[in-house]
This record gives sequence, C-alpha cells and structure tokens, in this order.
Amino acid sequence: AAKSLLGKRGRAEFDEWLNQFATDHAAFVEKQMRGPVTAAGALAADSAADEINADAAPDLTEFTDDYLSDRAARWIAILRAALQEAVYPPTEPTGYDPLAAVQTVLQQRKDEAADDWARDQAIRIVNAFAVVAWTVLGWLALRWVAFGKNCDFCGHLNGRTVGISSWFAQAGESIPGADGQTPLKPGSNVRHPPLHNGCDCMVVPG
Repeated sequence: AAKSLLGKRGRAEFDEWLNQFATDHAAFVEKQMRGPVTAAGALAADSAADEINADAAPDLTEFTDDYLSDRAARWIAILRAALQEAVYPPTEPTGYDPLAAVQTVLQQRKDEAADDWARDQAIRIVNAFAVVAWTVLGWLALRWVAFGKNCDFCGHLNGRTVGISSWFAQAGESIPGADGQTPLKPGSNVRHPPLHNGCDCMVVPG
C-alpha cells in the first residue's frame, strides 16, 4: 500500500516536493498564460470602450497582472489537490501504485483539463476585462445576455440587469433550471460569465 510503502518520511518528502512544485509551476503557468491573456484582454477592453463610445480603452495592466496571478493560483490549487488525492486516496485498490497515479493525473491535466480550462478562460477573459473597463470608464450598469440554445440556468439570468459593482448571483444562491433539475448554486459571487462549465454567455452595458 502507498501509505505503508512511503511511510512518514516518504510523505514528508512528497509534501516538500509538492510545495516546491506548486511554487515553480505557478510561475510557469502564469508565464504561459501571459501572452494570450494580455492580447485577449486588450481586445476585450477596446471592444468594451467602443460599445459605450468611450474615447479609448483604459490601461488594465494592473488588472492583467492580478488576473494572471489568480488564474495561475487556481490552476495550481486544483492540480495540487488532485496530486495529493492520487498519492493518498481515501481507499487504495489492490496493487495500487502512487507513482503511476501521479503520472495519470499529470497526463489528464495536460490532455483534457487544459482544453476545458482554455475554453472557460476565453469566455471569462472577454467578460472580466469588459466589466473592469466599463467600471473604470464610469459606466453604471451591466446586463446578462444568453445566446442561442442556452441552458435553463443561463436562461434564468438572461436579461438581468445589475449595478456595475453588483453581482448577477450570490454565492450559494439557488438558480433554477428545468423542471425537476437540481438548482445550480454558484460557489462564489457571479459578476460575469461563465456561470458554469461550457457557458458562453456575455455581459453588455446595461
């Protein structure tokens, strides 16, 4: 079994490695994201300024840095939790190999999660940078817009208008879906899309 094989010393060494890996990999993730996020964010801010006929988009350099730091930290937190569970699962099947489990997690994050993350970030970047641009430019309200054949959760928010510094949904708020569907409860306050994985909604000036 992994726990008896690794022992206290093995676990301590693994935790030490994981701490260092998380620190080093966060910097790597942030560096990889910087180019695409900066470019997409600048385009979103320019478009947002045009939508309200502003003379120019505001400088969002500080927000870009904060956004990159936050996104990299979230990616690392998810990866770190997955690696810890891989090495120390609640129950260990017969013949369990922690090294193989770690390799599987890393491969899955590379092959599957990265694509999902990129799709999510594309929507998140456009909306986040637009909201910040409108805030800096003094706009006062936002409106949620769902496109095409959207889900019932997004349909519930479609057309909702809030103040520029307000939330479209509060953390833990029950957002109704289709009849018989379990309500969606966001884990954090929702200021802009995506509301959930695969959400392609947008905010516009309200």
